[in-house]
Amino acid sequence: MDLPITITFDEVPAPMENVPQPTRDFSGLGSPNGQASPVPTSNRPSPVQCPECGKQYGRPQELQRHMLSSHLPFFLHCPHSPCPWRGNRREDFRAHLRERHAGSDPKHDLCFIYDTKMVLDWIRNGSSAAIVANIAVGLVSQKAHELGLVEEWEDLWGRQGRRVQRPRGWVL
Repeated sequence: MDLPITITFDEVPAPMENVPQPTRDFSGLGSPNGQASPVPTSNRPSPVQCPECGKQYGRPQELQRHMLSSHLPFFLHCPHSPCPWRGNRREDFRAHLRERHAGSDPKHDLCFIYDTKMVLDWIRNGSSAAIVANIAVGLVSQKAHELGLVEEWEDLWGRQGRRVQRPRGWVL
């Protein structure tokens, strides 16, 4: 039969002289060099800034989407010939298929004009967005010729009169 044991502070034995006593200084906890580590004020990552227009975004993915939407030519096209649709958002592509090509499977019909990962990697690795945009426009032109859509894709950026934020120094 277990009996409860009660200890009062008067009964705690005095500390032994040779045994190191614990301290209550937790300032170096979690810091490899024993220095006090700064307390994070937020779990949010540092904002990232567009190298072309200076807009700030909370996450790198948002900056990538901005670069593709604002500073580079459209990279998606409709696979249904002779449909000239182009865009830069998958949700717009899905809406186009629903409205214009009922029965199409957006997962299998998604068609890229150029490799966006490669283009964004060039910018991320220090190439100017203007140079990359020129290369991307060249890829769009090449794809227009491959698909026989040169006249339909006359506007290589694909904006068809919509406002475009072309990179500084962009020339064709």
